[in-house]
Amino acid sequence: MERRKLKMRVEECGETIVLRPEGPCGRECTEALEHFMRSTDGISRKHIVLDASGLDYIDSPGFRWLVDRSREVHDGGGSFTVVGLAGSAERAFRLLRLDQFIPSAPSVEAAIAGRNPSSGRHSRISR
Repeated sequence: MERRKLKMRVEECGETIVLRPEGPCGRECTEALEHFMRSTDGISRKHIVLDASGLDYIDSPGFRWLVDRSREVHDGGGSFTVVGLAGSAERAFRLLRLDQFIPSAPSVEAAIAGRNPSSGRHSRISR
């Protein structure tokens, strides 16, 4: 079975930046996401939506990146929402209890429309 190569699309929708990685979310993906976050001025004060619907899977570095960037964006006054989680990625997200700290939404449109998390239980991740 041939592995898909990582692709990355970035869209700006008003004050929201939508990151759309496609393929496996391992080290290469997190490095590409991190490069984008570090190369954009004031990104931590923005509203970030990570569309995970195109990801084949998310491994440990991917989940670690989600936690770290969610915290960083929140601390900078922005918001960070994950959308499009499915299958094993969604199960791992919930098993790791990240759904209690990182807002998620059913779609990019829902995340942009209200920036409302899917659950009222979200709180900031402590360091």
